[in-house]
Amino acid sequence: MIKIGNKMYYIDFDSIQKLIAGGEEFQTPEQKEVDEEKYYETNPKTNKEEVFSRTVTERTYNRERQYDVAKYDILSMMLQVVMNNQDDMDEMLGVENGLMKQPIPFKIAFNTLLFYNVLKDLGI
Repeated sequence: MIKIGNKMYYIDFDSIQKLIAGGEEFQTPEQKEVDEEKYYETNPKTNKEEVFSRTVTERTYNRERQYDVAKYDILSMMLQVVMNNQDDMDEMLGVENGLMKQPIPFKIAFNTLLFYNVLKDLGI
């Protein structure tokens, strides 16, 4: 838990999972693969190659879990900024007034994590 101002915050791992899971292109549960092989034989009468056999192989398999790497990196960086902040914050001022004295990267990271529900107020 992180104490910022006079509030306690925790990291919601389910929100992180939803954020980095990506959009629709990452959600396809099955992958379909089709291979076609043709075998040719030379026709002695026409002296041309003709297809004498054709094999179609179709495979369906489950895709591995995929993540949006850009979102993962940015989210990781923002969590590091918030977790590694060494500046003292006056707990009596509250979150809003305490954030005013913080550096800009901390403010952006903290507010973004709050907006996307990665940091949640414990309510204590």
